[in-house]
Amino acid sequence: MVWLQTNRNKYYFSEDIHSQQYQNIAKLALKQGCTFFEFCIRHDIDFKGDNTYSYDKRAYELISDLDSFLVTKIETNSWATSMVIEREKVVEVYRFVFNSDSLSILLNYSKSIGDWQGPNLPEDITFFQDYNMWLGTVGHEKMSWWFLTDAECQEVRNMGIDLFGGV
Repeated sequence: MVWLQTNRNKYYFSEDIHSQQYQNIAKLALKQGCTFFEFCIRHDIDFKGDNTYSYDKRAYELISDLDSFLVTKIETNSWATSMVIEREKVVEVYRFVFNSDSLSILLNYSKSIGDWQGPNLPEDITFFQDYNMWLGTVGHEKMSWWFLTDAECQEVRNMGIDLFGGV
């Protein structure tokens, strides 16, 4: 996991964030200087039950639509918010430039944190300010971790998202 900056506290939220709140959070990530986002394609879960370990066409279309923003793609057994238990299994972690154009693409494909799970979309979108995590998610759990300044935390809470933590 990427470690947070010293002027930030760690917060949690254990519910889905959807609709207008989700759009507002994605826009706030851009406003607060997030420069990258990433997600992964897992090869350890057979989402469709057909032994292909593949995702729906829509997930691959998203990756294709984001191609001009791609920074790196690596194969690993861990990513920002989780890991594969069986070490011989891998995930493909895709990192993209985050800007207003890539944000538009993301919002075209997703309407909530819970959307970021197979087989419909890649797993666990995470936003970074340079190399520091700002918001990490586990889509199928509808959970999120936040690394925020006091002012950013207040802005998120003003959106009706009751973050807890702060240490």
